[in-house]
Amino acid sequence: MIEFHRLARNELREAAHWYRLRSPQVAERFVAQVERAVERIANDPDSHPLIGRSHRMVRVSRFPYLMVYQPVTADRIVITAVAHTSRRPGYWRNRR
Repeated sequence: MIEFHRLARNELREAAHWYRLRSPQVAERFVAQVERAVERIANDPDSHPLIGRSHRMVRVSRFPYLMVYQPVTADRIVITAVAHTSRRPGYWRNRR
């Protein structure tokens, strides 16, 4: 099961809203690419690069965002951040 940390869900909403204000079509593409990134995480969570000891990341194709996640148990993954690649690296590290 994949779940979003409440702050990661807010980041996703804010990013989608930002794109929607500029172009509804681009916002749709952004959300679709986020969904594909979540699918990649679900399909093979251990294959993506480690960030620190316990987090991993997947790039959102065609957009400057990373999905940062933490495998909590064998069947539970928490996406801890939907992070813009040029903003505050590591700000999400203390999220539980």
